[in-house]
Formats: sequence, C-alpha cells, structure tokens
Amino acid sequence: MLRAARPLLRRARLARALHIEAHTIEHPTPELVSSLITPHATAYFSLSTSLQPESLSPLVAALPKHSVGGFHISDIPSISIALITPDAGETVETFHDPSEGRAPVQVGKWQRGTAWTDDKRGSAVGELEKILGGEGWEGVWRGEETGAGVSLPKE
Repeated sequence: MLRAARPLLRRARLARALHIEAHTIEHPTPELVSSLITPHATAYFSLSTSLQPESLSPLVAALPKHSVGGFHISDIPSISIALITPDAGETVETFHDPSEGRAPVQVGKWQRGTAWTDDKRGSAVGELEKILGGEGWEGVWRGEETGAGVSLPKE
C-alpha cells in the first residue's frame, strides 16, 4: 500500500485548511478501504479495470457518501483514493458535469440533434487577417468562445 499525506493549505497564511491523503491499494478489500476513511472526508477514487465485477459494489459502498470516481486501466487489481478532509465547520462540495464533449466524428453520417455548433470564425472575407493582426496565431488556433461554462453550487 502506498500512502502520502500533506496539508493542502498552510494554516499560517489562511484561516481555512484542507487535509489530503492519497492511497493506492493493490488487491483491495472493503474492510481495508473502510479502515482508511476518516469522518467528514470526501473521496476521489479510481478503480482499476482488472477488478472483478462482483467486487466493485462492496468497494464503492465502503467509500464515504460524498465520493466521485472513475476507472483506470491496469493489470493489477487496485483502487487509488484521494481523501479530502476540511477543518471543523468547513465543507467540501462535489458536483458532476454531465457534458461529454463533442460526439465522435462519423464520416458520411449526418449528426442529428447535436447541440454543438461549428466554429464559424474565418468564414467572412478578411476575418483571418483581422485575427492574425490582433492576436496572432494564438488567436487563430484558439476555438470560438461561446460563453458556456460550469456553474458551481452557491454557498
């Protein structure tokens, strides 16, 4: 088992602090995972794809209520966990962004109902020269800004 722990923020400069612990457990058991969990912790975890399907549910059940996770490719059955514990009276908010990015390219097929719009920059005469003159090549290669973003929970 590999383990690392360090304070994320220093108390001397800030009134608030978080404590983070990182663990990677090979051949994990629900008992071992639950023994690492601290009260009021939020967990970010990654399960290896080589874990047996029947062991996934007990492992996830051993994690804290507020957990976010995914999978990583590995030949060794393992789980990697980052536990974030705030100071007393503080909280850690987790959220999920359901956007999955652009749909994969399908040559010769029409995409119905795609919410993404094409980048229209450069379609007008002289627009490329205007971008090159103002922002240079960085402006050309940066995509069109639509103002879309992720809204975080309000305090």
